[in-house]
Amino acid sequence: MNSNRRILGFSLVEILVVLAILVAMSAFIVPRLVGKASIVNGKKVPTPMSRAHDTECISNIRSVRQAIAVAKTSETEEKNPASLSELKLPAEILKCAEGHQPYVYDPRTGEVHCPQIGHEKF
Repeated sequence: MNSNRRILGFSLVEILVVLAILVAMSAFIVPRLVGKASIVNGKKVPTPMSRAHDTECISNIRSVRQAIAVAKTSETEEKNPASLSELKLPAEILKCAEGHQPYVYDPRTGEVHCPQIGHEKF
């Protein structure tokens, strides 16, 4: 048998070292991506997941407001729909992406708002 022959591939120790490095890196990165918002110097620092929920909520409210405008212009009297269910939109668009609470709608004014804390400006 030739003793100069090299064995190709990784040893078990090399694989375990790489795996340990990956686990250590993910232990620091994953909580920052999916964790809750933290407070730094008295200010709320949102996580990427909470920012994604905020963006989805803004998009949903815009869609609902556009549907109200279309329904209002299609009516001969140009009045607001009596409820959001008249718009025949998918159920997931009619509620907040973060708190899963239904949007607040005032049929007299045609205004739609999100009841979730922090989404008052949407």
